[in-house]
Amino acid sequence: MSKKLIESNIIGAHYSYITSIALFPSGKFASVSDDKSIKIWNINFIPIQTIKNAHNEIIYNITIENENNFITSSHDKTIKFWRKKNNKFENFNILKKAHEKSIFKIILISSKSFFSCSFDNTVKLWEKFNDIYQCNTIIMHLKNIWNLLIINDKNLLITSGTEGLFFWNLKIFNFIYKIEKGCYGFNSLIRLDDYRIIIGGDLKLVMSVINIINFEIIQEINCSSLICAIYYFPKKKIFITGGKGKEIKVYDSENYKCLQIINDAHDNIINGFCELKNGYVASYSWDRNIKIWKFEN
Repeated sequence: MSKKLIESNIIGAHYSYITSIALFPSGKFASVSDDKSIKIWNINFIPIQTIKNAHNEIIYNITIENENNFITSSHDKTIKFWRKKNNKFENFNILKKAHEKSIFKIILISSKSFFSCSFDNTVKLWEKFNDIYQCNTIIMHLKNIWNLLIINDKNLLITSGTEGLFFWNLKIFNFIYKIEKGCYGFNSLIRLDDYRIIIGGDLKLVMSVINIINFEIIQEINCSSLICAIYYFPKKKIFITGGKGKEIKVYDSENYKCLQIINDAHDNIINGFCELKNGYVASYSWDRNIKIWKFEN
């Protein structure tokens, strides 16, 4: 089983830098951008719908609920809900002033509840009652919150930002533990397996592997540049990284050794990755392009 990535295709996707890509169950995917637009792509990487001015400002996140519904969040402080009608997606609901500042990440819990995190130093839990979303729980940091991770089987909510990495009881939202590891990217926190997570985005240029059973750092990986994105492939037991250095690196998830470096994978900062259908991987960047990769046979 090859662990080496090779470039397969390049897509000139948006007019400004790309912030998020998400996959539909069918294999179609959607991308959002600083150009305020949403693009829907088919499995052959061809755009089938463009929604211009979907938000008033940069769109930071898109989260797919199912084949016919997705959610977006933006610098304009709103969360928007989209559904398919007559084979096209349209906005049907909006949470105005959902936060006081930019909303970086949304994680679905169910069809009626989700978390959002923001530059206003808060994480909010939204729950639907009588078709209206209400914020019922707020978790505070003292500084910006960039990222969220939910680990249901451990009842853990993990929040990360410039203040550090916080662990919370997911059921009652009690604080459990804090690790002084700042995070400056909204795609740089992932789960590796039953007991490990990995976080990048540290200004000291270190990725940290953390044991979530005893909350200890078990490995630090020195990086040549700020890591903005990490993605894990459990079947191959590797993870890949990208960031300000414009390169993609492939790591063994067991011994943390670097297996491959793709220099100048993009012409600017790499913001994130998305695993597509048929073994393809998408990377997206400040250079406005989506690159399609596959693993060497």
